[in-house]
Amino acid sequence: MAQALLPPQEPAPPQAQIPSQEPAADPAARPDHVSIFDQMRLLWAQLQAQLQDHIQLLTLEIQAAVHCVLQMLICALLGALLLIACWLALSAALLFWLVEQGMAMSGAWCLIAMLHGLAVAGLLVRYRGYQRELRFSTSRATPADSPAPHPGDPS
Repeated sequence: MAQALLPPQEPAPPQAQIPSQEPAADPAARPDHVSIFDQMRLLWAQLQAQLQDHIQLLTLEIQAAVHCVLQMLICALLGALLLIACWLALSAALLFWLVEQGMAMSGAWCLIAMLHGLAVAGLLVRYRGYQRELRFSTSRATPADSPAPHPGDPS
């Protein structure tokens, strides 16, 4: 209904194509022509922008990783402190229990010290087991420690 109220419009007459008066031999004058040097500059600019984006992404990833590692170290440190506090509290409780059972204070201290020594020795044995699994030692081998080569071995 709305179309019936508008007057009919006549189509516009086609415009005549006027030939260009400029010489067609100049390729730089045409807007669709891009030289190889312009294309190389554009490619170089795009490569620089992409490299800058990748470097920025890398720095953000490194910052996030460092933040996570620091948080993990803080948690490990707090856990170690809590474990030490727990060990000391258990040692004190054992000391008081031994004294309450009638043991002399010096004897209880010696017993707890020996238990601590045994725990450290057990940890050292386990540490040596880890070293053997990794196949390296904490000390460097000196030439005197290394076995002499056999005469038939290729060196």
